[in-house]
Amino acid sequence: MLELLVIVFAVVAFYYASLRFDAGAQRAAMGGAKAPTQVARMLELADRLYAERKWLAAEKAYLEVLKRDHKNLVSYSHLGVIYSAQKNFADAIECFKIAASLGPSATTWQNLGLAYFEHHDFAQAAAAFERAIIAEPSAQRYLAVGRAYKQLGDIPHMIPALERATELDPSARVLQVLFEGYKAAGDKQKAAEVYYRLRDMAPAEPKDLPKHHPVRNI
Repeated sequence: MLELLVIVFAVVAFYYASLRFDAGAQRAAMGGAKAPTQVARMLELADRLYAERKWLAAEKAYLEVLKRDHKNLVSYSHLGVIYSAQKNFADAIECFKIAASLGPSATTWQNLGLAYFEHHDFAQAAAAFERAIIAEPSAQRYLAVGRAYKQLGDIPHMIPALERATELDPSARVLQVLFEGYKAAGDKQKAAEVYYRLRDMAPAEPKDLPKHHPVRNI
């Protein structure tokens, strides 16, 4: 239980940060096509409401855009974020699935994976995160897929994902997640190695030093 709580704590900030949608990137994924003037004005209004986090008004505005432009990638992606913020993950998944089909990218696959995870569909979450990693590897995406594998009890896939995350970001925060992963796997030797790495970093980041020695407490 402790291992799970630490892993969840380490990635919870990542979840909300990752849902900060990059509208410019998604418009580029659409091939730079210019929307009709009326739709462009409607989308500008919707984006402004979205930026102000006026979720209900923004949702209505994006739905109006989709009535006129059924394949508007920005609208589907932003609606997915809005529904996620409202914890309506079923609708968020549907929006992110359409977004991933219209403009497959690391961002669209990552958002889909996050929505699946919060909907407790961990197998689909892992699959989506893997697609995001293929598109653009990052430490946070490896942490996310490791988290999904942890929920599935798939230790053989969880550990390599967390190890790769620490290769890309050897910070104390990421090492702490790997430490807990090794403890969950019962690997005392590797947990101890990470523990001593964290101990060496403790003067700079004392809050990240585990409270218990791994060999004595696994």
